[in-house]
Order: sequence, then C-alpha cells, then structure tokens
Amino acid sequence: MLPVAVLCLAELVNVLGVTVAVPALPAIERDLDTSGALVVTGYAAAGLAPSAEALVVARCVQGAAAAAMIPNALSLLVAHAGERHGRAVAL
Repeated sequence: MLPVAVLCLAELVNVLGVTVAVPALPAIERDLDTSGALVVTGYAAAGLAPSAEALVVARCVQGAAAAAMIPNALSLLVAHAGERHGRAVAL
C-alpha cells in the first residue's frame, strides 16, 4: 500500500500548490504590480520570484510539471492498487 500513499502525497502537494497562492494574491498583485489571474493560471507557488515576469514563468513551468505528473500518478496508482484501484483513486 506504500505506492498508494506516495501517490496520494504527490497529489496533495499538487493541490496545495494551487491553493497556497490564493490568499497571497492581493499581496502579489500589490508588490509585483501584476495581475493575480496570471499567477493562478500559471499554477503552483514560486514565492521568491524577484519580478512579475519571473513569477509567471516559474508558475507556468511548475504547472506544466504538475500537468505531466498527475495523469502519470493516477495510472501508476491504478496499476499498483490491483483490485482495490477504485478505493485508491477515491483516496
């Protein structure tokens, strides 16, 4: 069941990457003089970015990596969970 736990942890990190930026949007918009929509659309946080451009690029790269990881994690989950794949996907 270790693979299921690892894959669930990977998904949790992806979800946290999205939600962690939402409360920070007003400060990001104010401090970097940019639109929060680009930051959220780009995906997971890059908190040490020195400029708006660096923040958007970093979040887009992180989002692309997450977009590649999520389907692979789900397919590995189904492959390793065997007959209990429905329960593993639900987790």
